[in-house]
Amino acid sequence: MDYLFTKDFIQKKLPALLAGKRKLFALFASYNQIGHLDNGPFDTNEPDLQVFIQSGGNSYSVEATWNAMSYLFSTNPNSLAHGLRAEELMEKEASSSQTKLEQMVEQNLTPPEDSDLLFIVYVGYSAFARACEYLAKLRTQYPTAMIVATSCDCDDQLKETRFRELVGEKVINDYYINKECSGINSMREIVYALIEQWPNRNMLV
Repeated sequence: MDYLFTKDFIQKKLPALLAGKRKLFALFASYNQIGHLDNGPFDTNEPDLQVFIQSGGNSYSVEATWNAMSYLFSTNPNSLAHGLRAEELMEKEASSSQTKLEQMVEQNLTPPEDSDLLFIVYVGYSAFARACEYLAKLRTQYPTAMIVATSCDCDDQLKETRFRELVGEKVINDYYINKECSGINSMREIVYALIEQWPNRNMLV
């Protein structure tokens, strides 16, 4: 299993992804929210570092959340029906948000031709297959980009197996699995860590 904590990724992997880069365009993409950050360009105060936030804005419905909670915290043997209903609704809602994410990236993303590209993409449980397909689309559209997939540890063995396949197929360059479902806070942490670690930080240009 790869890294289980965001701090491990930030300390052990992120520096290597930034090493040697003179100009960088970084995309953070998720069908969920990304730390409640606004979509669009994120101010880095660094002339050679551009960060772009794109979220599908997924927020599970009351019905999906209620069914999930009813399943998780019930001692009733019949509560399995709530779990199945929750999974059905969450997959539908996450898939819709994934579609929205892909459309917004297609409409809004215009990376500079003279910059290296780093895409960090959340691939969660509820839209896992769809999000993996999207990774392949990104690779086709941006063949030189460094693509990193991140996910929570729900069904972690399935995810790690698929991520390793995608690395072998050269669809993604790396991945990491952490403990946070949704990726909302961990993605935000990486945004700020990337800016802090930017190699050219505070250099005169």
